Amino acid sequence: MSEQNNENKNEALRISKFEANRDKYAAKYSKAYCQSFFRNILTPISETWFRPELIGFENFPKRTNPDAPLIFFSNHSGNGFPWDAIVYISKINSMNLAENASVRALISTDLTRYLCLNPFLVDDIWVKCGCINATPLNFETAMHLNEYNVMIYPEGING
Repeated sequence: MSEQNNENKNEALRISKFEANRDKYAAKYSKAYCQSFFRNILTPISETWFRPELIGFENFPKRTNPDAPLIFFSNHSGNGFPWDAIVYISKINSMNLAENASVRALISTDLTRYLCLNPFLVDDIWVKCGCINATPLNFETAMHLNEYNVMIYPEGING
């Protein structure tokens, strides 16, 4: 019985850690800001310069486990400013998906640490548009909160 009590206490502590991180994790994210930025700034640039296509997303993948988000993995061109990553996220999120089907990307903390790595030098634009600093706690919080699907670029910003 004591082992069960310890397991319950450990699980409660683990959950409280994610709940405590919720505010930090979501503090600067604004869905309205994100949608406006994508629609009014990024999409015109993207459609003119990059002309992205999503292939195979006609039938967006459905969650097989409603208690866990989908995790997408992708490579990208990297360097200091990953245009392909932000274009990809904006394209997916423009598909008018259900709330818990939209995607938030884990990003290198360097992208939020240095203003020069923010698109158009707009402070905190990465997190305002839904990106999440790639820390173990933020990843676990994303998995626990289960509010969005998660995009991971495993190679980081070195490219």
